[in-house]
Amino acid sequence: MRVAQVPARPGALPERRAALPKTRAGGGSRWLRAPEGVTAASRLAVQLPEDEFTYIDRPWPHFVTRWAAIDATLQDAFGEAGFTLLDLGSCSGFFSLQAAVAYPNAQIVGVEGSVGIGNGTLGVDGSQEQIIETRAIQTHLKWIQRLNLTNCVLAPDVWDLTKVAALASQPGYLCDVTLLLSVVHHIDNVSLDQYAAKGLSRVE
Repeated sequence: MRVAQVPARPGALPERRAALPKTRAGGGSRWLRAPEGVTAASRLAVQLPEDEFTYIDRPWPHFVTRWAAIDATLQDAFGEAGFTLLDLGSCSGFFSLQAAVAYPNAQIVGVEGSVGIGNGTLGVDGSQEQIIETRAIQTHLKWIQRLNLTNCVLAPDVWDLTKVAALASQPGYLCDVTLLLSVVHHIDNVSLDQYAAKGLSRVE
C-alpha cells in the first residue's frame, strides 16, 4: 500500500507544478489532456491509498485526473497566495487533502452530509453524530491528523434548499473556490419535500 508523502519543501511551489504554460486570456480550464511529458498523477500533492478513497465503481483515474485539472486552475489563479476553498460533498476527503497539502497558505473546508452513494444516506434522517461516525468522515479525519494538517477542517452538514437559500441571502461570497463534484443532484434529491412545501416543481 502506498504511504502518504508530503512535498519535500513545504511552502515552496512544488516542481510538479512549475513548468506549465499559462492559461489563455479569458480563463477556463486547460487540463483537457496532459501536456506532453506530464501525467495527471504527477500533480498529486500527496500519495493516498486508493482503497480508502474510491467507492462504488468510480475508478482511481477519475480522482487523479479531476485533481490535475483543479490543481492547474488553482495554480493559475492563486499561485502560492492564500485562498479559501469549500469542498461540498467531500466524502473521504481526497480533494480536500490534496488541496491542503498542495496549498499550505489556503484554508480548506470539507462539508460531508452522507446523503448520496459514496458515504451512504445516514444524513437523510440521522444526526450529526451519526454522520461523523461514517467511514468517509472517519477516513478524512484520520488523514488530516496523519498529515498534521492545520489548514483543513471538516463539517458534517446536510445542504438542502433551505440551507442553500439561507447562505445565498447573505452578502458577499462564502469562499474563493467551491468544489461541487458529483454532489448537486444529491442536494436536489434531499430537497423534494421542501420544493413541495413551497409549491415548486423540481424544475422550478
